[in-house]
This record gives sequence, C-alpha cells and structure tokens, in this order.
Amino acid sequence: MAMLVQALRNIGKGNVTNEEMSAIYRLIQDNPAEAQLIKKDISLAPAWMQNFFKEITK
Repeated sequence: MAMLVQALRNIGKGNVTNEEMSAIYRLIQDNPAEAQLIKKDISLAPAWMQNFFKEITK
C-alpha cells in the first residue's frame, strides 16, 4: 500500500491516466491479500486516492 500511495503521489493528483489506473486495478485484483491490506489502510491514504482505492477493492 505504501509503495502504491507513493507512486500515485509522485504522479500527482489529476495526472493519473486511465492506463495507469487499469494497471493498478489488475495488480490488485490478481492479489487478494493486497486488496485486504488496502481496505484496512484506506483511511491513511490522501483523500484524492481513497475513492479510487475503494473502487478497486470492491
């Protein structure tokens, strides 16, 4: 989770492309344990990332 947050922070709010979001989605869907960690730690992420994380961990 920390690495994902840092990567998104480096890309910047508003600069994340659909292609990058799709890649993140696929990585999370392929690793259910990571999805559970994200669900647990979602409140620690910046507000602009939280909705995205909620969506990809459904």
